[in-house]
Amino acid sequence: MVLLIESYEISRETLLEKTMYLNFGINEKGEWQHVSTVNSGQTALVCPFCGGALLAKKGQVNAHHFAHQFDTCLESVEAAKAATLPTVDKFEMLNAKEQKYMDRRERYSSNNIYSFTGMYDAISDLEAMGLLKVEKSISQELSQCQNMLAGIDPTFLDDEYYPTENLLAIGDALRGFINIDIKDIWLKQTRLTTSINKCYHQNKLNKQHTISDFLSAQTFWLQAHYDKQCRLNPEYTKLISKKIEALSTQHLYLFKFKAVIDHNEVTFIKIGMTTRTAEERLSEVTCDLNKHVKVLKAEVLSYAKYAGRVEPLLHHYYAKDRFYLATFKELFNIEIESQLVEQFEVINKQSSLTPLKIRRNNSIKLPSYKKDSGRRPKTRKELINEYPEIVELLKLNLSIREVARQTGRAKNTVQRVRSALLY
Repeated sequence: MVLLIESYEISRETLLEKTMYLNFGINEKGEWQHVSTVNSGQTALVCPFCGGALLAKKGQVNAHHFAHQFDTCLESVEAAKAATLPTVDKFEMLNAKEQKYMDRRERYSSNNIYSFTGMYDAISDLEAMGLLKVEKSISQELSQCQNMLAGIDPTFLDDEYYPTENLLAIGDALRGFINIDIKDIWLKQTRLTTSINKCYHQNKLNKQHTISDFLSAQTFWLQAHYDKQCRLNPEYTKLISKKIEALSTQHLYLFKFKAVIDHNEVTFIKIGMTTRTAEERLSEVTCDLNKHVKVLKAEVLSYAKYAGRVEPLLHHYYAKDRFYLATFKELFNIEIESQLVEQFEVINKQSSLTPLKIRRNNSIKLPSYKKDSGRRPKTRKELINEYPEIVELLKLNLSIREVARQTGRAKNTVQRVRSALLY
């Protein structure tokens, strides 16, 4: 499929969906199309998740985005959340539980960390992101229990010998008579030994200070986020990859302006990203500035192809040097000009940058702190044939949660079937 955004200008506000809007639709050819490529109002595009008609919302306040013509589907909301990118839409690389575990792991051995709610999910996510190396083992008692349950009813355990909703429901029903928590049993009988990979320390944002640093660290964190979503939300990974693809077509520029503000001549710079040439973008920015001040001189200081994706990181890093003028958010004090010019020179002397390509890591698995069943993974065809009831409900555009509820299957199983249908 072709992404139809190459000849269009995508503003920072369009790319950075702070409020998690849907910004891609599907055209009649089945191609993913960015909101920047259509006019405001009714479009011929449909939602990638429910097939509903989309309206393009392109006002002056919120980021440009698509809205459903009728009811908004839950899947598009969840997809937009999953596509909130670290180093672009947010500057916290880990969620609270993940950061909590990493902070404790840096201070203590894995055996001396007290368990907290959400810890095991955090470990699983951190492993998928490549930040943790995890070794797992289960007790002999749990192994025997798994084998007995599988013999009683195969639906009690999923493909990785973890309790399904069916078994958990039985446990909940009996809780009034016996003190049993199936999830707790599984966790307590599973031992995890973890070690932090060097890449975590190397790519911490507080250790990055130049454009080259930011490009390298951002590549790492975007890939890590994609790998995590492959584990958690595989059905949304195509949206994530398209968003990163759109961001990666941007070029980074550094402009310098001299203008009259309140009868005084002042000089400032602008850090931004564009898909246009530097001269075309300079003309547009000068026109916008002239609506508020009188621009005496405008010049291109530097321009780096396919480096525009780090613009949010540069804005964040140089926030204390921001130059305030009207509603502009990309202007900075002249004092940082020389260091930025030097950084541009460094990356332009290096091998030519190309658009970032996110790779699909086929080794990423769904949560697996369980017994290794020794069976090979099912193929797409096998998954689709084995779960016809899931396929039928997914074709009705029901959410993963609702399909799992109606079929009694685990959400992980529904996710795998959904991925098989999509890919």
